[in-house]
Amino acid sequence: MAMQLAFPDEEEASSDADAIYAAACAAVDLTTHPGFADFTAGPIAITMDHSEAERIVLTTDNRWAASAIRAALRRSGAAVDADHGNETITVTVWAVSENRDTPEAETLLTEERDEYRRTVLLLDGPDGTVEQQCGAGGHNDLIVHAQHPFPSSARIDCPRHGDGCWIRSDWPWSQRTVRSCVKIVVTDAGYTWQVDAEAEVRMRDICTLHVLRTRPSGSAPAFRLAAAPAAQVPSQTTATCVSSPQTSVSIPRQVDVIRDLADFEGAA
Repeated sequence: MAMQLAFPDEEEASSDADAIYAAACAAVDLTTHPGFADFTAGPIAITMDHSEAERIVLTTDNRWAASAIRAALRRSGAAVDADHGNETITVTVWAVSENRDTPEAETLLTEERDEYRRTVLLLDGPDGTVEQQCGAGGHNDLIVHAQHPFPSSARIDCPRHGDGCWIRSDWPWSQRTVRSCVKIVVTDAGYTWQVDAEAEVRMRDICTLHVLRTRPSGSAPAFRLAAAPAAQVPSQTTATCVSSPQTSVSIPRQVDVIRDLADFEGAA
């Protein structure tokens, strides 16, 4: 029997678009983020170019603002297109599916060495991969790769899976502690990594939560934001954020421009 997807009605789609739009405006509001005045000659304008059940496209007149909007939306749980070079003024947001009844899928845990001879654990499944790097310092990222958008992910040209891979590498401590199950030990052959059985269990849990339960299914995808935006929903489709009042006192500017999730090197 053919499966028919149930998409949100017009009112729900409009509500989703308003929430995304308000969150974008809050991310670059010059009242709360005055540092953006260093990157623009005037107020920051945001336009909603496209809105549908699976995709919302916003455009701003400033690439730094676009980068901050992408970062803020992603931190709130949205899935976005990344901009590796921080060059575009367009922000594309994708709806995420949710399936609580997803059956377990067969996965395979393997171990490999990267170009620097660092150990990398890979838990591969039919819809994505959980990658745990076992390096020192910043080279121990826990990265989830998926074939579809999932919360707080960014779509990039992935070194492992090519264009269109959705990844996430920033995690709360409760999930980042997979790393604590991987320890370095000394053997007759030198230093090596010892992987506890619990590491695979935790990686499987992460795969289930972020890959299996978000793969496209019969349920309607939605634009889910974990945090409510600080700004009011504008009544028009173009917003102009008002600059803060000028003052004669020198105030240090704080610029909240964060590179996109996927804009890092060494993902593989």
